[in-house]
Amino acid sequence: MLIGGEGYIVEQLTAGTWTATAVDNRQPAVQPATRSALLDAIEAASGCKVSDSDYSQGGQQLDAQVNCPGPAN
Repeated sequence: MLIGGEGYIVEQLTAGTWTATAVDNRQPAVQPATRSALLDAIEAASGCKVSDSDYSQGGQQLDAQVNCPGPAN
């Protein structure tokens, strides 16, 4: 997916963790608008709400923890 003209891969690592990684292994942009767009993309792909996020892999990957709604009672 393209965000701010740059390519990113958004993928699920675990049931509650998703990542966004730049396709060319550079550091994801840390500008607030780009970070926000990446988190929005993770929410859209996961169908869940991001509850926390941080950078890993030496700043090359944005990790997001998500909370998914449970079944309705």
